[in-house]
Amino acid sequence: MRNILAALLTAALCLGLAACGPAPEPEPTPEFALACYPEAGFHPITGSNRTNLALGGLLYEGLFALDGQFQPQEALCASSSVSADGLQWSFIPRSGVTFSDGSPLTAAEIAASLNLARTSPLYSARFAGVTDIAAANGMVTVTLSRANGALPALLDIPIVKETGGVPLGTGPYVLAGTGENLALEARSDWWQGSGSLPVQEIR
Repeated sequence: MRNILAALLTAALCLGLAACGPAPEPEPTPEFALACYPEAGFHPITGSNRTNLALGGLLYEGLFALDGQFQPQEALCASSSVSADGLQWSFIPRSGVTFSDGSPLTAAEIAASLNLARTSPLYSARFAGVTDIAAANGMVTVTLSRANGALPALLDIPIVKETGGVPLGTGPYVLAGTGENLALEARSDWWQGSGSLPVQEIR
């Protein structure tokens, strides 16, 4: 019994002395790198390079996002409503959301992105029953030729702000740099909070 007690006291003393020593060196921050093809462009709606399109989820967000059960959850949409006949949907943008240049998200940019998607090979099939998309009075209205209760699930389409180059997004990262020095940098002003991001830069 005395031997066991002595062993425990020795172990406790060693642990106590170790706690008084110098602090351990911090673990180095892991570096992450993703493939991309700058010459193919990064437009998430009109682009065709699959590798570059895969980066879109880090830069852009849609009105809705699909959860693990493929159910639509509001993202850039604060609220939605549908007419009694099911032919007209109205979507109100979430307030406090900004693009990576600091400009606020507007209904006009949402409507423009959805109208662009109507002509895109990537997304045009989703709009087969859509006759009009318009922005007015701070909301986006989508008019259908036939009722479609699943419309929100089809609207996880990236919302962009056109710049003439790589469009801006509302997502957690922004594309920075040029040529071989491109990187995705975490946004400090992301509306969902950048504290939850696992890394601050992805080369």
